[in-house]
Amino acid sequence: MKFINDSIHSLTRFCVIPLLPLTILSCESGMTMEIDHQCPKDIMNQFQVSSANYPFESRCYKHSAGILHYIDENSADGSAATVLAIHGNASWSMIYRKVAKEAKSLGVRFVAVDLIGFGRSSKPLRLEFDHTLESHSLVVRDFVNSLDLDNIVYLLHDSGGPIGLNVAALEAQKTREIMLLNTWAWPFEEIPEGDTSPFHALIDRGLQAHDPALETLFTQTFPGLTGPGWARRNHEEGTAEFEQLAKDGSAPFLDPKTGQLYRDDIAYPILQLAKQNLEAEEFLRDLNDNQLAVLRKMPVHLFFSDDTAFGPLKCDLGKLAPEGVERSLCPLALGLRCETSEPKTGQENCIDESGDL
Repeated sequence: MKFINDSIHSLTRFCVIPLLPLTILSCESGMTMEIDHQCPKDIMNQFQVSSANYPFESRCYKHSAGILHYIDENSADGSAATVLAIHGNASWSMIYRKVAKEAKSLGVRFVAVDLIGFGRSSKPLRLEFDHTLESHSLVVRDFVNSLDLDNIVYLLHDSGGPIGLNVAALEAQKTREIMLLNTWAWPFEEIPEGDTSPFHALIDRGLQAHDPALETLFTQTFPGLTGPGWARRNHEEGTAEFEQLAKDGSAPFLDPKTGQLYRDDIAYPILQLAKQNLEAEEFLRDLNDNQLAVLRKMPVHLFFSDDTAFGPLKCDLGKLAPEGVERSLCPLALGLRCETSEPKTGQENCIDESGDL
């Protein structure tokens, strides 16, 4: 597909591998929804970002769970495929800014959403939305159906992976391809001790023990790392471009009056989505054991870079390949490994690029 071939330079150092299959949960939302491309003023006034880093028209979709903010680039050109991009935790649609800018030249319609509680989407009160993987998935599924999206290429990162994979399988007739970026589709307790990164081990132990220090990390520290992280991978520190991207990337998590991190409602979804790593066992087990098979006949591609959160096991996809399929390792930076369903030398499948999404 032209998108896959031409947009690689917009991704960081990734290993590209055709994955063979995946699976999903069946559930009915029963939620009400309404398309409204115009965004209310309170949505748009939450924060401001520069047009250099986010030159896209904001659109909004009204759902009973809240207002889902999204961008829809190149929608009027009758593109053969629609790329639907879903971000991960402590992130928002700006992470896909480089690919979105190329939508027209790539000949695709590009839609990127802000999950409820993130970016410019609504920030429901704690009792109004539970931020489970399943609840986010239901909102995105309703969004897909309400906009009548079809021939979809899913571009999924981090927590956006299980959310989007669930939708892709439930709406398999609308799914064309899957593109996965550092994500997963199985319960975390299946990862053997010692086979993951220190950061994942910290999260795993801390969340199980309800460590208040870890909650502080997610609600008061982690949200502020998004923008500076993007800036370091794109600009020289100390430059105006660095400062602007650092500010823009973290804007959803900052108080516009003080420039300080929000400490409750804005950061709360990050903590809740992180807890889903452990609490969504039933959803993830069904996704891994039953639903991924729905996507086995579709092209699935992996773009994995170095990963500080989950280590190499986040790229261990042997369980998703059919028995008897020969696999080889694809070497990556920092010792990460990826498995491919076709024997290759490894270098043929690896892309060496700098920058972030």
